[in-house]
Amino acid sequence: DETVHTKGSREWLGFLTQVVEQKSILMHFQPFNIFKDKNEMVYESLLRLKNDVGELMPAGVFMPMIEFHELSPMFDLLILDKIIEKILAESGTRHYSVNLSCPSLDNPGFVQNALMKIQQLGSLAKCLTI
Repeated sequence: DETVHTKGSREWLGFLTQVVEQKSILMHFQPFNIFKDKNEMVYESLLRLKNDVGELMPAGVFMPMIEFHELSPMFDLLILDKIIEKILAESGTRHYSVNLSCPSLDNPGFVQNALMKIQQLGSLAKCLTI
């Protein structure tokens, strides 16, 4: 898609900032099995964004710009929010896995906020793998 590939750095920053402000991330979930029990699935969390014409973009398109503009902690907190909402809404019937970025995990403010969010899950925290 040409609109995705022709954005300049400033345009990406404006677009990504708007996504954060509007909390307009989309999560897709891919099932996979890592447990001994073949019936117990884990759902890997995949971040997607819609481009200017409403088409879904895979993370490989926008993640480099998120990292370049040092927005990883903001996006990772939004991702955690979405997954926590999903776990609570499903009363812990599924197990979710999320990959957080290294810049986020190196950020003490992010880690503190992430831990506070995960504590909201209480005993359902067992449904989340980071």
